[in-house]
Parts: sequence; C-alpha cells; structure tokens
Amino acid sequence: MICVLIVIVLALVLIGSLCTGGPKQVVKEYYQAIEKCDAKKLLDTVPKDYLKEVMDEKDLTKRELLKEVQAYLDKYYSGYDEKLDRDDFSDYFDFDLEEDADLEIKKAVQFDLKVRYQSDEGKQTEKEEFIVFRYENGWYSMDAVFLVAMSAYL
Repeated sequence: MICVLIVIVLALVLIGSLCTGGPKQVVKEYYQAIEKCDAKKLLDTVPKDYLKEVMDEKDLTKRELLKEVQAYLDKYYSGYDEKLDRDDFSDYFDFDLEEDADLEIKKAVQFDLKVRYQSDEGKQTEKEEFIVFRYENGWYSMDAVFLVAMSAYL
C-alpha cells in the first residue's frame, strides 16, 4: 500500500512539473501574450508572490492590476506584431542574477532570440536576450515582471 502511495505521489509531481513547462515554454507564453496583447496570459508568466507584492504596495485589486497591465500593453504593444522565428532558441546558458530576497530565485536561464517585429514601418529582425527564472516550482519571465512593474508604477 505504501509503495502504491509513493508511486501516485511521484506521478502527480511529474505531471505537475510537465504541466508548468520549462524555460522555453515561458518564452513562448510571454511572446504569445505580447502578440495578442493579453494581460491575463502575461500575468501567468509572473510569480504570484510578486503580483501580490505589487498589489499590496500600490493598493490594487487583482482586477485593477490586470486592467493596468492591459492598458500598458494596449498603449505600447498593440501597434505591431511580434513573432518568434523558427529555430529561435539558440544555445542557452545559466545566468547569475543578483540575489533578490523577495523572490528567492533558484536558477535563471538566458536565451538569445531572434525576434521578428512587424509594424507600420515594416518588418525587422532583432536579437534579444530573454531571461527566465525558476521560483519555487515554476519558471517565470523577467521581461513580464518588468512589464508589470512598468504598468503599476508609471
């Protein structure tokens, strides 16, 4: 009976880790959120503890924060499309971040991406650095954290 219970627990942990995805999945989710100007999807790439900290500091409800982020996305990201090129992930490497006592980042990975922008001015491809970090049991986007901060504090 104990062996069956251990197998079930291990299976649940494995399924949970597969569902949260890894670093590459976070990159894709972030760019999908930007492409669609979807604040709700963007907030899924930010740790809940950080969102709570921002809401507490700015005295915002989750709905109000979502509205602020959506307004920021609509203002700065609705004028063009951002898509990842095929083979957009080059070799990645561990990236040391300064310790952040609030987030307790366990690991971070930096991706060097080729991102194609399309706007009224035309198409262009740029190389970008994209950092994802592991916090508790999930991977999150440093760029999304930055966008939430810009939305809430401007």
